[in-house]
Amino acid sequence: MSKLIGYHGTFGVDVESIMNNILNDGFTVSEKENEWLGKGIYFFDNDAQAKWWGSVCCKKDKTLKYGIIKVDISYERILDLDNLDDRKRYEEACYEYSKEIRKKKPLFKNVKQAELLMQCLFLSLYKERNNIDVIKKTFNLEKIEKQKYDVLTKTHVQYCVSKEKNISNKCIHYCQGRS
Repeated sequence: MSKLIGYHGTFGVDVESIMNNILNDGFTVSEKENEWLGKGIYFFDNDAQAKWWGSVCCKKDKTLKYGIIKVDISYERILDLDNLDDRKRYEEACYEYSKEIRKKKPLFKNVKQAELLMQCLFLSLYKERNNIDVIKKTFNLEKIEKQKYDVLTKTHVQYCVSKEKNISNKCIHYCQGRS
């Protein structure tokens, strides 16, 4: 079994209580249909990105505070979307999934909605059909113009963990406002 360390950002008026609930009761698997890495529990690979995310979420509402939970993630199977072979296997599966979906003739509001919903559906199907415990992807945070010329482009790595059973050693890593 392989391991990763993940950092989960969360926020709320009483963020410490929210984090204690997670420590005691476990994470809730996000079941939204528009998750960018499919349904699961989301983590960053470092605490700086989790802090950045928390601060962005709390920027407009000063009553909100953010915190970070650090965890160990254990897995047997990972879909690493930064790995060429993994991407090729996933792309081949997407071709098959799209044939299945076309038969159902789904309707979408617009192209952007269709792309996000299909991406979530395809990744969730791939996880389920291939017993994938974790999906890993590096995302670019810069505007396209800057990406063309800058080797120091800001990126962040995210993990989407399929099930709570793959998560252990949860601890509060950071709590805004805590002394």
